[in-house]
Amino acid sequence: MKRILFITALFISIVSYSQRNGTAQEQIEAGKVLLSNEDPCNYTGILWIKSALKQEPNNIEANNLIKKCDNYKLNVEAKQLFKEVKYDLDNNYSSNILSKIKKIVKIDSLNEEALFLYGKLKTQKGFLNEGLKYLTKAIELNPKQPKYYWFRSQAEANKGLRNHELELGTEKAITDIDIMISLDAKSVKIFNRKAFLYQNLAEYYARKYEYFRPKVSEGWEDDGSQEADKKELFNKAIENYELAELNYKKALEISPEDAKIKSSIKSILINVNKLKTL
Repeated sequence: MKRILFITALFISIVSYSQRNGTAQEQIEAGKVLLSNEDPCNYTGILWIKSALKQEPNNIEANNLIKKCDNYKLNVEAKQLFKEVKYDLDNNYSSNILSKIKKIVKIDSLNEEALFLYGKLKTQKGFLNEGLKYLTKAIELNPKQPKYYWFRSQAEANKGLRNHELELGTEKAITDIDIMISLDAKSVKIFNRKAFLYQNLAEYYARKYEYFRPKVSEGWEDDGSQEADKKELFNKAIENYELAELNYKKALEISPEDAKIKSSIKSILINVNKLKTL
């Protein structure tokens, strides 16, 4: 035991002497021997590098090695935080989840799963613009992940509804749905969602058609333009009902016994017949 302590003390003395008397480059080389990708923060290795920086504060190589160690520590912290977030989500703990995910994203801006989770949770809490921004970042990093498009599609539709821009919101939502179909053409859920979006838009036009009232003002003369506007609403409603029916039928091809899809198709046919009798 005494021998081990003696050898350790001798080693520390040699290191300390070398750090005081070696050149900056010698100290960097000594530190690099101890540093590795698996252990870029080796205690003694970092002491060598810091000693070199005392002589040459602007040494690029030494500063890069310190930065590598700092980034490694941050990544370790981010991984630990992400484990905590996963645990919290699995156990329905909502406290501090968003703040944890935001910290992860700040540390690792390329963590697509963290970007996705942050965007998803933000949109679910009603912060649609911020949520959409992070969902889009996740998609940019991994454009082959269908679930990223799914939640962005929902957010775009909700944003359109909230901002009284249903047509625009539906258009953006369906664009994302179409990308999902290109990635997974056998998903009943995706075709159902696309059909629902078209059906919702059709019902919007149908309501406007049903309750259409000519805008009459003093000196107004009927030039046929308002009747044309009404006819356009009718055509848009029929067109979107047909698109909804088409996509429900595609979903039915994948799941032929799905009673809910059959019911949706029946509902569309009833609505179309009603519209034609108005």
